[in-house]
Amino acid sequence: MGTTDKKVIAVVGATGQQGGAVVATAAPRRESVETSVADSPRLEKIRIRAYEIYIERGGQPGHDLDDWFQGERELEPKVRAANEGQ
Repeated sequence: MGTTDKKVIAVVGATGQQGGAVVATAAPRRESVETSVADSPRLEKIRIRAYEIYIERGGQPGHDLDDWFQGERELEPKVRAANEGQ
């Protein structure tokens, strides 16, 4: 399990007076993220397709998950066909 960082933040009111302190706890740090080697090319293809969809839509933000899922749907038949051919 990773470490937790705490930061003290001064709170300043509308009058400019310092009011107190807030302690915020950061999420635990992860040492590394494990990714299956077999998934890496697949994820990269989905990532690229999702970006292409984003560009085709005019670069409008806020649809990143929709773009990702559409990329998965479009590429899944190609992945299945490639796996069946092996």
